[in-house]
Amino acid sequence: MQKDFHFSVIYVLCRCNGMSPENSKKVAYASQHTDDAKYDDALDFKNGGRFQQVLSAHKFIHPDVFSLDTQYQIYVPFHFIPGNQGDRFQERMVCTQNSEIAQQMVREVRNLKGKPYQLHRLGIALHVYADTWSHQDFSGLQTELNDVEDIDVINEEKVGIARIFRDFFRDITESLIPQIGHAETATLPDEPYR
Repeated sequence: MQKDFHFSVIYVLCRCNGMSPENSKKVAYASQHTDDAKYDDALDFKNGGRFQQVLSAHKFIHPDVFSLDTQYQIYVPFHFIPGNQGDRFQERMVCTQNSEIAQQMVREVRNLKGKPYQLHRLGIALHVYADTWSHQDFSGLQTELNDVEDIDVINEEKVGIARIFRDFFRDITESLIPQIGHAETATLPDEPYR
């Protein structure tokens, strides 16, 4: 999913459920910021306190973009929450739409009632929950289960030179990009209009 869903749809859903415009914007912003928090900035306060931002997204072109730490600290908890189904570890790490783990994560936000960060946590939880649909059948870990071949986009009218470039790019992508998440498919699973 992209900003059209993670911000705009979440905002509309909050408003439709009676949330104020201000609170709806907080939830929608937190949802979208889950894809935007690429910098581990810190705020140091004069009183000695410190706020360290938690990374929930990766820097697009960075040497650690496919590292094991990035897989476990960013992809799995924020974008490919495991469905916990199957026999093997790698199978249990595959994201499943509306999984029990994802439902429990959303339910736990209710336990934060009255906390000043409840709306922010709701936005993050809704981001992760929405991704269980667009990222279903992919794992946030590098595994052969993420291997994608012969993608055909329904109603895509690529002919001639455009089709050659698309196929060429796909071949290069499949050979260079590790099988992590939906990296081999680029942004296709995140485009809800498809």
